[in-house]
Amino acid sequence: NLNDPGNAAGLTNITVDGGDPTGSDTLIVNGTAGANTVVYTPASLGGGTVDITGLPSVSFSTTENLVYNGQGGDDDLTVNTFFVDGTQVLTPRCANDAGTLTFQDNNFLAFNATTLEFNNLGGAGSLTLTDVGRFDNLIYNGTALDDVFAVNAAGQVNLNSRIVVNTPSIITLTLAGL
Repeated sequence: NLNDPGNAAGLTNITVDGGDPTGSDTLIVNGTAGANTVVYTPASLGGGTVDITGLPSVSFSTTENLVYNGQGGDDDLTVNTFFVDGTQVLTPRCANDAGTLTFQDNNFLAFNATTLEFNNLGGAGSLTLTDVGRFDNLIYNGTALDDVFAVNAAGQVNLNSRIVVNTPSIITLTLAGL
């Protein structure tokens, strides 16, 4: 557990190795109470990076679950799927600024990326799925309520009053009302 809101002088990188046994490691990365720009890049089985502008970069390996807590700062969370061309599944959680993104498959490299759970992004926060082109599929699950999905020409998806989801790397979007 490292909690350093003041960013220790000279600290630029944090490396986390989940080690054995696999299947039970969770890495929690906290943003700040301010608006953060955050990029999660899954890069290998159980590995990747989380970069938050102005804070040390976090690299991790042999870690099965990643949790990002935005602390309500209206964060822009981007998932860079450069190494993960396949199907992602976005499932909303109870709060309007929270969800879980799982990776069902990977047509580019032979690994499934670490699951991302995000919460407390803030009401004006956003989630963006990005890549160098449109190579990915997204299944956006609804809730148990009466859902209203809205998709505009720019590929922004709104579900009820939840945070906006930007889909510039998505070639197939499936809206799965439950």
